[in-house]
Amino acid sequence: MSVSRGGPGAELIGAGHASWTIRVRWALVHAGVPFSFTTCPDDEDGERALKARLGLGAATRMTYPIMRTGDGQLLSESADIARHAALRKPALFPPGEAVDKWLQTAEALAQLARAQLAWVRDEADIVLLLADRLPGDEPLEARRTKVLALLDKICGKYGAESLAQDEAQVHALLLEVQERLSGHAFLASEQLSFADIAMASALRNVMPGDGGHPLLPGHPLLPLGRTPFAHTVRCKFPAVIAWADRVISEHLPWELRPQAARAPSAGA
Repeated sequence: MSVSRGGPGAELIGAGHASWTIRVRWALVHAGVPFSFTTCPDDEDGERALKARLGLGAATRMTYPIMRTGDGQLLSESADIARHAALRKPALFPPGEAVDKWLQTAEALAQLARAQLAWVRDEADIVLLLADRLPGDEPLEARRTKVLALLDKICGKYGAESLAQDEAQVHALLLEVQERLSGHAFLASEQLSFADIAMASALRNVMPGDGGHPLLPGHPLLPLGRTPFAHTVRCKFPAVIAWADRVISEHLPWELRPQAARAPSAGA
């Protein structure tokens, strides 16, 4: 979709825990774009209401994040939303094709979450742990059923090929990242760009580590760092994971940090 200069009244809609939503919120706040954030609906009635509000047809397949700019245009690709932010902060997309190259790599790494969720679904002890973390006073068995239903719903969106985990391919991608970072602080230029934002959020969303998730501490449905594959990645590519931690620590806007006060404000 086309990109326009939005103003007050822009709205971003997405799943707060999703890598794609985290990265565009980061880019928008980093660029100083005024917007409000709305969590996407999790049921069919809510999605129908959202489609109606956005002027979309009932048959439209919704993907998130999606942004309605201040002048009413809809942006449904995370890269397009980031380019919208780059109208205010051109350094997000420096000249050349480097950002697009690294975005493809970040996208491939983010897909790892699909395979890891399938693994989590089949691990009874982790499912029980997730059930125990769910809020509410329902019996543990009822919460376990809810967790399984949610995992089945998420995994059911993807085919067997998408859920397949190609360890060699992922390691090759991470080796490219590691080689680039061996002599550079950033991926696409000498300062923070959307390539770094996308890569760091993707890495830490699917490989959060034993210490929890630096962007979403305490989130009940993100035990992905416990998977054997994630442990292997952290052991083989510690410098890449450390780089992602540094980018988040040094460049994540204060408004998006878990400890920040969540008072209503533009971009919060």
